[in-house]
Amino acid sequence: MTSGRPLHTATNAKRLDVIQQLLARGANPDTQDADGWTALHFAVSRGDHESADLLLRNGANPNLGNFDGMRPAHAAAKWGSPSHHGCLTVLAFYGANFNLLDHNGRSPVHYAAHAGHHEIIGIMRNASRANLLLDQPDVDGVTPIHEAAAGGHLETIKRLIAMGADPSLFDNWGFCPHSRAAFAGHDDCAAELPDMSWRF
Repeated sequence: MTSGRPLHTATNAKRLDVIQQLLARGANPDTQDADGWTALHFAVSRGDHESADLLLRNGANPNLGNFDGMRPAHAAAKWGSPSHHGCLTVLAFYGANFNLLDHNGRSPVHYAAHAGHHEIIGIMRNASRANLLLDQPDVDGVTPIHEAAAGGHLETIKRLIAMGADPSLFDNWGFCPHSRAAFAGHDDCAAELPDMSWRF
C-alpha cells in the first residue's frame, strides 16, 4: 500500500523526520493518490498515531474521504487493533466526525461492527463530539447491528444494544438482525436478538 508520493512514502515508512521536513517545505498534507488516499489514511490504516498526530498538527483534514468516501476513521475502525485505538483518539482530538459515511452509506461504526471491534465502537462513542449514530442504515438498509449479527460478533451486539442501538430494524431485504444471525448459523447471537420475522 503505497503511492510513490514523497509524503505518502515517508508516512508508510514512519519517517517522522522526513514527514516534518516535507511539511516544513510546503508539502500539502491532504495530497491524494490515484485512489484518493492521503498520507493520513496511510498512517491511520497502519495504526501509526504518531505520524497521524504530526500530519494533523500540520493541517491534515481528519474528515477527507478517499474516492470511495472512506475517511481515516473508517480505516481505524476496519483494522481495529490497539494501535488503531490511539489513532481514533488523535482523530477525535482534531475534530474527526465519526458519523460521516462512505459512498455505500456505511459509517465507521459499520466497519467496526462488521469486524467485531466492539472496543473501537466504545472509543468512538466516548471520543465523539456528536452523538454516535448507531442505527444508521447503509444503501441496503443494513445497520451496524445487522453487520455484527451476520458476522457472529456477540460482544459487539451486546455493546451496541447497551449503547442504545435498535435490534428490531429491517434491512431492504426484510431481514432483522436476528434473522441475519440465524441465517448465518450464529445461534448465540440470534438468542441475544429479538425475532421480528413475525412481522412479515
